[in-house]
Amino acid sequence: MDTSLNDKIIAEALQKAQKDGGIVLKEKLRKLLVERRIPFIPLISETESLGPLGDGTFGMVELIRYKKKLYAHKRARQNTREHRNGILDEGIKLSDIAQHHPNIQRLNFINLRTFGLVIDYCSNGSLDGFV
Repeated sequence: MDTSLNDKIIAEALQKAQKDGGIVLKEKLRKLLVERRIPFIPLISETESLGPLGDGTFGMVELIRYKKKLYAHKRARQNTREHRNGILDEGIKLSDIAQHHPNIQRLNFINLRTFGLVIDYCSNGSLDGFV
């Protein structure tokens, strides 16, 4: 994808974020896409949902296939400002710590349609059973 098209897609996503969730949501998304340079998935149709993996405070996680690779897609449980902000907060924190340790899940993509996080899929499940 060329740079001008990327810039246009990001600008549209930031406008949508501000319209749907206000300036705070827009700034969190901008931090991930522009400052941290996290790649994005522009269209949900590029992914294949393979079923639920679990859920958390702000979101639910599903297994997806994107470009022939498996990922976990964490998205807001409800389409509310609070839940979307919670998901993007998690993305910012994850991008902060993942660069410092090889055993932390990587934030691979932002799904622009859901403002969801596309992270490494860990096939052995949650850490709850190991801790």
